[in-house]
Amino acid sequence: MKEIKIPEGTKSMTYNIEKNKMVIEFIPKKLEEEYEPKDGDIISFRNSIGICGGIYQSDEGSFYQFRNYFQLDNDNNEINTDTFYSMKEAPQLATKGETKKLFDAMAKEGLKWNAKQKKIEKIRWRACVIGDYFYIDSDMEIMTDVDQRYPLDDNRFKNWNYFKTEEEAERKAEQIKKVLKGE
Repeated sequence: MKEIKIPEGTKSMTYNIEKNKMVIEFIPKKLEEEYEPKDGDIISFRNSIGICGGIYQSDEGSFYQFRNYFQLDNDNNEINTDTFYSMKEAPQLATKGETKKLFDAMAKEGLKWNAKQKKIEKIRWRACVIGDYFYIDSDMEIMTDVDQRYPLDDNRFKNWNYFKTEEEAERKAEQIKKVLKGE
């Protein structure tokens, strides 16, 4: 058995076991006591890590409410997306380890956090360099090209005329035709 000395001023700690080693993160009292959550913060509380999407205090006391809350449950690593979440205790700013765990889980679901716009976004597919992709040409025909990261490839990607499969490009072409017909 190994003895671990807890640094003075520690209020709590988090731990994670990976590949036969335990990573322990000590959280000082100062951080926990002074933290006031803000919109877009990565927060942790009880057994969860999430992105705060708005905070409101109840007239009944310290009752925080969270909107657009993306949560990763520490016990079973299930991802839940709630539009509303509330608790009686104030959350804490997530540690670097907790933040990484949340972002890794989101990436597995094809999601990422856009901190600038404070929203969860889907990760877009882009072919590797010299990889094939499909696009819709000016005659509304589906074409294929090789992505060499030329300006033309970058513009197609930027303007959403860039598809992984021919079927996906065909569906979008049909939608565009309907819009142009006024349907």
